[in-house]
Amino acid sequence: MLNRICFKSFQKKYSKFCLQNIRRSSSIVNLTKNGLEFNNEYFVSHQETRLNCRCLQCWYIFNQTKNSNLAENVVIDNIISVDDKYIHLKWDDGHIGKFPTNSSSAFLNVKINTSEELDFCMRKNSKLYIWSEPVQDMYKEFKFDEIKNDPEILKDCLIHLTKYGVVRIKETPQQPNIVTKIPNLLGLGPVWGTVFGSPFVVKNLKDDSINHAYTENALPLHTDVPYYTQPPGVFLFHCILNECEGGESFYVDSFACINEFKKQYPNEFKILCNTEVTFRDLQQDWHLIATHPIIQLTANGEDILAVHDNHAARDGFNWLSDNFKLRSQWYKAYSLYRSFVENPSKRFIFKMNPGDLTIFDNWRVYHARSKFTGDNRHMEGCYVEWSHVRSKILSK
Repeated sequence: MLNRICFKSFQKKYSKFCLQNIRRSSSIVNLTKNGLEFNNEYFVSHQETRLNCRCLQCWYIFNQTKNSNLAENVVIDNIISVDDKYIHLKWDDGHIGKFPTNSSSAFLNVKINTSEELDFCMRKNSKLYIWSEPVQDMYKEFKFDEIKNDPEILKDCLIHLTKYGVVRIKETPQQPNIVTKIPNLLGLGPVWGTVFGSPFVVKNLKDDSINHAYTENALPLHTDVPYYTQPPGVFLFHCILNECEGGESFYVDSFACINEFKKQYPNEFKILCNTEVTFRDLQQDWHLIATHPIIQLTANGEDILAVHDNHAARDGFNWLSDNFKLRSQWYKAYSLYRSFVENPSKRFIFKMNPGDLTIFDNWRVYHARSKFTGDNRHMEGCYVEWSHVRSKILSK
């Protein structure tokens, strides 16, 4: 039987409580001067227990959100009782509530199948598959009807997209505008709109083109729309017609290039991580401008979050620094980095056929195309936000 322990009389002598039936899985919690200690290895402060209280006063059940303040100086007064789901607590301000006994998911209280999935979604680079040679090893195809009708196949497809950065869907309906309906159909959230429309239509417009992509010319390896403050994360590209000579699609894993680049040129790597570059798209009806480093790291500096690299849209005159030496160092570093990106062995190449839908990570995967001849080529594309893809993976 659990005893009620007063924290104030407990500061020098800690007590232990069994959270579950000892015949199943014995999990021990200590009430300490700093908060709760689980199994002598996992700690939750007094403030954190209160911030994550699951009583009806502190927690909105219907949308799983908090309704509590920061509780900066609140201290657990005593543990009232423990059951299979909650530690029932009283704090020194008189509040009585409950904290989840499953401490590993206590802060989220969401249905996460595996911690590995969460690592994928949060772009933990060590959990991603970095392309190696031959890059065809990462290739995987799905059929449109299968991902539309089977939630488990769709989830497998999205995990592959998150882990590898690209996935190819076959037998997609060959209809104009279908690409903008697919995100809603698959539960991937709304389309992320840009000035190019939704969908944006990629045809050979010749002299009427407002963008290099709307010609028959080859496109160099790049990421899309870095002149937006936050470029869209996921690119859906749909082939409706492709009867031209040429026009093959190229894909390159920037993470693989960066890992090799960093190993050989650590100082130049830092320059590309720390130097903001201006990107711009200026047309008659709009003027888009944003700054990003070529290589953007996560907040802890340990993982690559995104790559922003589009030579055609990079403004070579408007730098954030007037330091000539810094600019010279940047160009040297960038040229060295691009030598890894342009290495032919890094390319995954295929020609899209009518009904193909390629979905890829615009924060990670470079894309390009070879020159083509003729007008019988009709592609359409749109973007969605990574948050909705993560949500679909993590939801049951």
